[in-house]
Amino acid sequence: MIKVIRIKVVIIIPIIFGTIFLAKPIIRILFEHGAFLPSDTNRTAILLQIYAFVILGNSFQEIISRVLMAAKKARALFFLYVGYVVLNIAFNMFFM
Repeated sequence: MIKVIRIKVVIIIPIIFGTIFLAKPIIRILFEHGAFLPSDTNRTAILLQIYAFVILGNSFQEIISRVLMAAKKARALFFLYVGYVVLNIAFNMFFM
């Protein structure tokens, strides 16, 4: 399991940093035309940079769920997912 975590970290960390540093150019290329203004690009890039940190947690979700199921900790897994959903709803409401 440690080997899998190390491989995920080696792959995910550059993706996170790339997303943080290239957020504005990525958004500009994909969306900035027509009704999408430069101010919209700035706001969207900030949200993409914040979302980049979520990538790490989401990448470990599968490993954690498999470990908990193998350890017969279904109850802990249930509460973990409930917490994940509650946080997701809270962040969605915060950023609306």
